[in-house]
Amino acid sequence: MVAYNFMQNAVPGLKPYEERGYWRDVGTLETYWQAHLDILGECPIFDLRNGEWPILSDTFDGPTASLAKAYVEDSMIGQGSQVLDADIRRSVIGRNVRIEPGTKIEECIILDGSIVGAKSHLRRVVADRFNVIPAGSEMGLNPAQDRKRYHVSRSNLVVLPRQFRGISSDRPRKEDTQGGAA
Repeated sequence: MVAYNFMQNAVPGLKPYEERGYWRDVGTLETYWQAHLDILGECPIFDLRNGEWPILSDTFDGPTASLAKAYVEDSMIGQGSQVLDADIRRSVIGRNVRIEPGTKIEECIILDGSIVGAKSHLRRVVADRFNVIPAGSEMGLNPAQDRKRYHVSRSNLVVLPRQFRGISSDRPRKEDTQGGAA
């Protein structure tokens, strides 16, 4: 039987800027979001780039991330993601995410398979997998307005459940064009 000794917490390759004994209970939206931000930047308090103590994910047989005319600051972009003419700051973007032109993303977690429509502006959004965020969406900029449309946490994080399908105000809904519910 093998177990990690948390009393000694001897992590090989720990950098001086990292928090020794990093541990977070991610049982709330706020702590889940904060733990993601803790891995970002040049000197993160929890550095996933430690070659002596690698944290590996499952195998992903897909292309590398593709960035075209993108500005990315202190962020992680997953394999297979495509970022086109967008501005991403302090965010974690999952695998196979498409971020369309003119989009601004700040301190967000956008999980696998999601699409963020063109000219959207997201701040402090946690989007579960397979979301479709319509072009021109604004989330996290006006908490009072967000509370009318989305789940918003006590600390004003906008949370989108899995397979959220936002409706853009300039596009008719499917049920509106087919004369009934979809």
